[in-house]
Amino acid sequence: MKRLILVISAFLLLGNIAFAEKVLFTKDDCSFCKSLQQQLNSKDYYQIHEITEYEISLNPENQTLFLEKSKEVGYKAGAVPLLIDGQEYFEGEADIINHLEAISPAVVSKISAEDSKEINNILQEESQKKGTTQKPAVTPKSGLIVLGIILFLAIIKLSKTNRQN
Repeated sequence: MKRLILVISAFLLLGNIAFAEKVLFTKDDCSFCKSLQQQLNSKDYYQIHEITEYEISLNPENQTLFLEKSKEVGYKAGAVPLLIDGQEYFEGEADIINHLEAISPAVVSKISAEDSKEINNILQEESQKKGTTQKPAVTPKSGLIVLGIILFLAIIKLSKTNRQN
């Protein structure tokens, strides 16, 4: 029983590392941010890397999140664009693109370049209509939490069953 608890604990701790969240902070009036957003869209990196973007100049909650996340990773410059990937940060267009390209999986495109551009245009238009991109309701981390709760309940049930026998 102790081994099962240790394995589950290790899984939960290591799971947070495996599902490191990628958060991008931008400002609407930042030309570097606009250029980066275009590159991320053209390479489909928002979807491939599950990047959540927060615009910080118009939303106080996003500004607070920016300060909190920056503090967590030891980032002090306060500039955007800023990508936080787990416990690492990448500042500026070139560093962010270089990091994402280094960790990008090999993707085989089954759609034409023309179709890809059209899809990216639609996604960009929809993103602009919504304003800021909000954190999705279900993330890999929240799925991991649910899995942990299920495993915890299973352990409790097993221990009760073992006590009765």
